[in-house]
Amino acid sequence: MKIITHNGAFHADEVFAVAMLMQANSCFDATVIRTRDIAIIAAAQNDPKQYVVDVGGVYTPNINNYDHHQDLSLPSAAGLIYQHVFKQAIFDRAQPFFEQFINAIDAIDVNRGDIHKFWNNEPRLVGFRNVSMLINGFNRSK
Repeated sequence: MKIITHNGAFHADEVFAVAMLMQANSCFDATVIRTRDIAIIAAAQNDPKQYVVDVGGVYTPNINNYDHHQDLSLPSAAGLIYQHVFKQAIFDRAQPFFEQFINAIDAIDVNRGDIHKFWNNEPRLVGFRNVSMLINGFNRSK
């Protein structure tokens, strides 16, 4: 199984999208290719045996393309994958909690409700963290 996603900084949406795909397919040794090379992405988009996640500008789930950047009404890559694999990836009893978790990732990734403006103008609780901030903490500057 191959999963193509963007290179550069890790974001919570592609990290959890990749994890859910691996869980849903019981494939924990999937090859993850992090690139923005148009030729690699285009070849993968036309191969339904590969997943293209959070890159490529196309949302066509029937051939495993899961980008959200071209349509502001779409959820994040994690939200798109969750909609398609939650029954295979998440235990029934955990689904309501995981759905809230994914909704939080979506809100931050797509700036739902202009959440970034709110955060920049309102004092936050000291020590407040969310999963997107935690994932971002693993990124290293060059």
